[in-house]
Amino acid sequence: ENFRLLDHEGKSHELYYYSDMKAVVLIWQGNGCPIVRQSVEDIMKLKNEYEKEGVVFLMVNANAQDDREAIEAEAKEYGIGIPILEDKAQVVTEGLGVRRTATVVVIDVKKGWKKVYEGAMSDRVGYESQRVEVKEEYVQEAIESILEGKELKVKTRDVKGCLINMEGMRRRYTYTEDVGPILVKKCLECHTEGGVGPWSMESYEKVRGWGPMMREVVRTSRMPPWNPDPEYGKFKNDITLTPEEVRGIVYWVEGGMERGEGEDPLKRGQKPDYEKWVLGEPDILLTTPEQDIPATGVFSYRYVEADQVVDKDLWVKAIDWRPSSKRVVHHMVGFVLSPVKNENRILEECKRIPSEEKISLSFNVAEEGSCYVFAGYVPGTDPFMAPDGTGIFIPKGSRIIFQVHYVSTGKPELDKTEIALYLYDQQPPEELLLERLINNRSFSIPPYSQEYRVSDSRTLKDEIVIYGLIPHMHYRGKNMKIISEYPDGRSEILLSVPRYQFKWQHKYIFLEPKILPAGTRLIAQGSFDNSSQNSDNPDPSKTVTWGVQSYDEMFSAYIYYSHRNIHY
Repeated sequence: ENFRLLDHEGKSHELYYYSDMKAVVLIWQGNGCPIVRQSVEDIMKLKNEYEKEGVVFLMVNANAQDDREAIEAEAKEYGIGIPILEDKAQVVTEGLGVRRTATVVVIDVKKGWKKVYEGAMSDRVGYESQRVEVKEEYVQEAIESILEGKELKVKTRDVKGCLINMEGMRRRYTYTEDVGPILVKKCLECHTEGGVGPWSMESYEKVRGWGPMMREVVRTSRMPPWNPDPEYGKFKNDITLTPEEVRGIVYWVEGGMERGEGEDPLKRGQKPDYEKWVLGEPDILLTTPEQDIPATGVFSYRYVEADQVVDKDLWVKAIDWRPSSKRVVHHMVGFVLSPVKNENRILEECKRIPSEEKISLSFNVAEEGSCYVFAGYVPGTDPFMAPDGTGIFIPKGSRIIFQVHYVSTGKPELDKTEIALYLYDQQPPEELLLERLINNRSFSIPPYSQEYRVSDSRTLKDEIVIYGLIPHMHYRGKNMKIISEYPDGRSEILLSVPRYQFKWQHKYIFLEPKILPAGTRLIAQGSFDNSSQNSDNPDPSKTVTWGVQSYDEMFSAYIYYSHRNIHY
């Protein structure tokens, strides 16, 4: 079955992504296992021989005691030049029935992902012993049988390796005690009436019906839709499932989806009421003209102007969004078209933003004015709250324009979005909340390129406090890292998204704001997948350059920040 795991370098691997290969070889690794260590040379020899024939080699580490740093050190010390996938929840290992390190599983891709062999690598290495030469190459025989289209005679072999401590296998999982509380905590906000989820988690009976699908999307990390590498950064809005929670859902489904005793957790769970504003009645309510969305198709971005006129200076402390049809809104971005000149001290930061970063929207903006992003929205996210002591400024006389990306649902839809603004009452905040953009527009992605790398950077002139990050690419976006290089020579990965998804435009809000000193270099590094293996790719035969539409590409990292020592 399909699965997705991160490797020891933080790269994402999905089994079915290798559908263009002939075979996949999975080798179970564990730090300290002498059988694996003594087999590395044999493994690397096979990899070098058969990789060019369309055979993929991957290691899997399911040891609870081995963390990322330790696995990376083991790989370096013993010359392991193969990705080592971290099976922290152990559901892949358990699903394949693997119990020992040094186990090798050979998969025939072209025959429906059929497992053709499971067992030892060869007869060379045993407990406290090893031969000078190999007499029987078990894995090589399995690979050759796939390449030659022949039936393998011996499909299983005993394995001499270290036993894996399989946590949670012997537990009895029930809906009321284990799974229901997970759903209330991590899933109910979207999977409820009026939410962005395609079905509502109303009861045990409803969840049981969706159980097999839940198992699949958890195994492949499609749900919950949260893609950062957990090794870097702590975020307020993190909805990651822990390894224990992954095991709970997967093993509950595999164990027969037992209900258990007691009240249904979903019945007492707090469901969001999408008919009410979470933060109370707004101070200002903006509305967009009603939009018609066809039943099918891929749509260009639309630019719609709010009906209201800004008749006074506004200091905004919170923003909430309420589309009438959440399922058709992929994302929205709000722009302020301001008549205020940049000499205004409130907007003096705009002087420091290079002119190519200022958004141009063809709305006849006066040259002496300015245009800047003030908010963004993705269905399923909480209302935006400006960090304490900061606020967004919208000058009197501004126009509010929304860029909207709609998607089809299979039936005609109408959408009219309301945007609630919550203001500071009297005294404006001490600091202006700003946005800085790291943005590369000069790339040209060749047809069928599987890993086209792009980067850009910006050096800070002043000390700032950063509160959140948004990586932004389109359908061919594969991964992105945002790194800070400090003046003292240190570097830190602020955010790593190994599997970027255009479907989910997350804003990653730091649990604690980070202070970056003047002279810090902010770097965005990432890559695009313009190949046929990218199932979201509109057209792999096309050379792709920068553009605002979703079938073009962008490489942008948005930084939300304020100046630490500049007050207004």
